[in-house]
Amino acid sequence: MSLHTTSKLTQPPLSLQTDINLANTLINEFPCRPHWTKNTREVFALAKKNIDPGHLSRFSAVRQKFDPEGIFKSPVGEALGFYA
Repeated sequence: MSLHTTSKLTQPPLSLQTDINLANTLINEFPCRPHWTKNTREVFALAKKNIDPGHLSRFSAVRQKFDPEGIFKSPVGEALGFYA
């Protein structure tokens, strides 16, 4: 039996909607940042406002220096705008 199934959902399962609501509340009401490997692009894009712009600038410079072609592009980097 496969653990990975596909289905045609018209709306997210209740547990996913609860997670989305919780993430939105935490990000908008507290200066929290999401765990890098446990969230969606939308959560990272929403949380970008809570990340120190200086950290983002420094990371962007290092990323550009060592990976100018974006070979190691990631969903987190995309959500945070490093691959425009």
